[in-house]
Amino acid sequence: MVFEPAPVVVYDANLLYPFHTRNLFIQLAVEGFVVPRWTDAIHDEWIDNLVEAGVASRERLLRTRDLMKQVLPDAEVRHYEHLIDGLFLPDADDRHVLAAAIQAGAQAIVTFNISDFPAATLGHHGIVATHPDGFLCGLLAVDREGIHGVVEAARMNLRHTTPSKSDFVDMIERQGLGGFADLLRSAAP
Repeated sequence: MVFEPAPVVVYDANLLYPFHTRNLFIQLAVEGFVVPRWTDAIHDEWIDNLVEAGVASRERLLRTRDLMKQVLPDAEVRHYEHLIDGLFLPDADDRHVLAAAIQAGAQAIVTFNISDFPAATLGHHGIVATHPDGFLCGLLAVDREGIHGVVEAARMNLRHTTPSKSDFVDMIERQGLGGFADLLRSAAP
């Protein structure tokens, strides 16, 4: 069961930083469970952080970004910059994410940094910040079989070194999705 309509969500940079989490959330979008939104500024942020950490070359990450844009061509939010200066968040560097969410008509910002997006501020715009773990747990509660299918497809995206189901669940758990990983282990379709 694909949600009708699928929620429009902005993927924060920290969601796209961890490889397996990014893979899982892209697969979620490909299969129509969410309508993802991002900006070039969001892409620049996760790419710059991974390059700075020495995880991968900029060229490789730019190819990943370009593939994401190719697979989800409507995800790019444009013309949001004029909103930035009128927004107030604990970290001013996060205002571009909220501006993109407003411009996109998003219902949520999926982020590991919930405290950077206060509910009172986002509520004025009809947006909530949601942690990826809770977001995935909620989707699993609504469509267990469908979300298990998304997880399996994300696992199979790893063609060069396809991990076992158990290993893949362990990987996403290590990337901050512990509650979701626990539910996957206990709730097979």
